[in-house]
Amino acid sequence: MNDEKEIAQTIIDAQKMREESYEETNHIPT
Repeated sequence: MNDEKEIAQTIIDAQKMREESYEETNHIPT
């Protein structure tokens, strides 16, 4: 059942990357 943990970690990493890029986009002054 190691695959499930790896998949979950991949999803968590992707969500973190999306949140970080979202924050960077929000910091750009309009």
